[in-house]
Amino acid sequence: SVQRLLLQCYLQQQEYAKIAEWWASSSHQQSNNNNKSNNNRDLVLYAQYRQDEYEAVSQQASKETPLEQHLLAQSFFHLNQMNPALRVYQDLLKNEEEHLDEDGQMELLTNAIAVVTPTAVPYVATAHPLLLEQAVSFLEEHPEYCDLALNVGTLQCLAGSSTTKWIDVAADQCKISDEPDDDMVPIEINRNWSHHFWQNDDVDVQYDVSKGTAPQTAVAQLNQSLLQHKPLANSPHPKWNALQVRMYWYNRAVQQYHLQQFVECQESCQSLKKMTLGNKKKKKDAPPSSPAEWWWQARIDVILAYVQQSSKQADANAAMGKLEERLEGLKSQQPTCE
Repeated sequence: SVQRLLLQCYLQQQEYAKIAEWWASSSHQQSNNNNKSNNNRDLVLYAQYRQDEYEAVSQQASKETPLEQHLLAQSFFHLNQMNPALRVYQDLLKNEEEHLDEDGQMELLTNAIAVVTPTAVPYVATAHPLLLEQAVSFLEEHPEYCDLALNVGTLQCLAGSSTTKWIDVAADQCKISDEPDDDMVPIEINRNWSHHFWQNDDVDVQYDVSKGTAPQTAVAQLNQSLLQHKPLANSPHPKWNALQVRMYWYNRAVQQYHLQQFVECQESCQSLKKMTLGNKKKKKDAPPSSPAEWWWQARIDVILAYVQQSSKQADANAAMGKLEERLEGLKSQQPTCE
């Protein structure tokens, strides 16, 4: 239809706001004609997605077409709703695999691994080994897909492997791509981080904080600050994924503990706990309900135990110090015998 052609032109010109305006002005006219409205819904949803309206897309997108399924899954991802996002991608991989070319399979696997990574439990085998095996098998035949190689390498690093094989493959493929400088930024950050994460002392780790997008630069700055034992940023970057935010609060709490900032450390632990539990309401002292919750709660408990022990010792030392000061003061005021 003419309307659809108009919307497609807007998309090509990246004029997403105009699509929203058209939709708002025409929706009341189409209220009695659902078929006409639905014919253009996929384009409107795509425009909303490109304007970061993830909540709206997650509520309106259906699973009737692959495009809407993609938009639905990616919106869930940006909303940190990883389990719903993964279910959509698993359905797409199961139902659409026979109809996909190599690029299509790569895109699904890349996004599916990206969804799994923020839910990974550090140093623990992934909860989705079959998906990881599928991605590795695909990469062994098609190593040229650097985005998938980077995602697989990062997940393997988190899940208990100190090798950087697939991250290195991603770097090699990126060097021969059309835009190597931009693509190399996340690869170099993750490669350095993998050595940092596994404490490979034989590797000289140094983060370049001058390149990349704002979220990437924030990650590099965070890791470099940890390397140099410098204060961290006051808050996590708003576009970090759930795992990055958890690791920020954890590292911040550890750093505050070592600086004997015990009140601030407890506050960071509460932020980490809130991030781990999400919006779930749990009874007081209720046990964690997932491996990830168990893992993070255990680390929170360890930090808080150290804080409790150290803060009491610090209070005792401070009190003794004040007592000694007062005794010295009293001594100085006593008359001396000549």
